Amino acid sequence: MYQYKWFRVCLGILVVLAIAFMARQVEYIFQPLFVLVGTLAAPIIISGILSYLFRPFVTLLSKYIPRSLSILLLYGVLVGIIVLIVNLVGPIIASQFNQLINQIPRYFEQVQSFIMNNQNHPAIQPIMQGNNISMDSIGSQLQNSASTITDSLVSTIVSIGSAIVSFFVILFVIPFVLFYILREGHKLPGFMLKFVDRDHRPEVHKILQDMDRALANYIQGQITVSFIVGILSMILFWIIGLDYVLILGIICMLTNLVPFVGPFIGTIPAVVVGLFQSPVTALLVIIGVVVIQQFESNLISPQVMGRVLKVHPVTVIFVLLFASSMFGLLGLILAIPAYALIKVVVTNLYRIWQINRRGNKHRREEMI
Repeated sequence: MYQYKWFRVCLGILVVLAIAFMARQVEYIFQPLFVLVGTLAAPIIISGILSYLFRPFVTLLSKYIPRSLSILLLYGVLVGIIVLIVNLVGPIIASQFNQLINQIPRYFEQVQSFIMNNQNHPAIQPIMQGNNISMDSIGSQLQNSASTITDSLVSTIVSIGSAIVSFFVILFVIPFVLFYILREGHKLPGFMLKFVDRDHRPEVHKILQDMDRALANYIQGQITVSFIVGILSMILFWIIGLDYVLILGIICMLTNLVPFVGPFIGTIPAVVVGLFQSPVTALLVIIGVVVIQQFESNLISPQVMGRVLKVHPVTVIFVLLFASSMFGLLGLILAIPAYALIKVVVTNLYRIWQINRRGNKHRREEMI
């Protein structure tokens, strides 16, 4: 029976499952390995993403100066840009953030006042009576919510002190890891091919090239598009007269990194702030963001990213739902590039299988 292919495949699956089960029983043995991987994962992933972003500049500079010197020159330019941004924009962002925190209780008071002024409205009164809701209970709940949210924000800011320390440790490690990735990363495919049979090296090399191209296009394109969307959002909010322009624009920029659902999530804070200014402001925010997203979807993304990933929107939704439920925010950010890599590997393996199948069929026909 062992000569049947399906039997060998089933037996291999059973062996893998048995190994996984046994490893689960002695999980404590692998705990140091899990800690090591968890510690190294963040700086390696971040450095890998940044390497795709900076690699074109390093490649261009290395044509004229040594590669190591071009990386150091790039570091110097980046440090100068960061210092300039911090000095120019940092105090404004800090001021707007403090103002936003201080305004949260007033926002709840405005909600309470709106409900009290409209408590006799025909659309609201039946709901309140049917659920035994009183204005005093609403007022007390809103006041408690305001104080709770304010206190939780303060406690959260205090509690993330250890996270900030870890962040700065990672931030200290990343430049060193990134330096060696930028300097030696182009040698990695050749190193990996040494472990592959010589006959299969061309196909494996093509798979590695396709994976590298897919990641480069996605990372470079997504960061560029998010930056453009953030700048356009800031300009829109400034023209409308919205408060906290920089903070809301940065939120739009960061959330746009999450495909498909990110722009909608980033719009919510701006709409909420606009509502507290006036309903017209909130409506203008919605209209402006829709225009920006249409501009981004139909013009910016196709030009910057191309359509190299060729992922259907429905597929994106399902992938994001699965990744978010399994890995949270990190899953949302890494889901699409991971899916793109898997798609590249599966597509190339299927192509190789088809070639081998046609070759075997052709040989059988010749024998006949």
